[in-house]
Amino acid sequence: MGRIVRVQGLEGEVTIRLETDVGACVEAGRTLHVGREGSPPRPLRVQTSRLQGSRATVKFGGVQTREEAEALVGAAVTLPRSEAPPLPDGSFYQADLVGLRVETEAGEPLGDVVDIVVTGGADVLVVRRGAGEWLLPAARAFVVAVDLPGSRLVVRVPEGLADAEAV
Repeated sequence: MGRIVRVQGLEGEVTIRLETDVGACVEAGRTLHVGREGSPPRPLRVQTSRLQGSRATVKFGGVQTREEAEALVGAAVTLPRSEAPPLPDGSFYQADLVGLRVETEAGEPLGDVVDIVVTGGADVLVVRRGAGEWLLPAARAFVVAVDLPGSRLVVRVPEGLADAEAV
């Protein structure tokens, strides 16, 4: 959902770079899980939050000082999928897309989504096929359908982008 990128002020606030545009994920009262890879995440309850574009300034309960907040910088911030706010039709959380089988409109398999790169514009899907990987913009021009129950992503691929020779 995001990553803590810096401390804000002297009273334990942090700035989270969000990887979602659903501001309700960081609203006051929500419990977020904060941690580094290889360590169990620590549940922290949001006391206050302010959205500023793709960032949120958050005050967690139990984090009172700048020093305590500094210890959180660099940590990933997650929200259990079961607690995520519902999305409008046609919108998806990134975690829902990772692991989907990618195929053309004709049903030709192209690989599996293994990661998503967040960019300033359209996010980019990292698709693994065999030992190779290729990148596909997550834009409506390329993504024809997202079939979560069928675990597949139907795409329209520009000529040569996912060429069998390239991956």
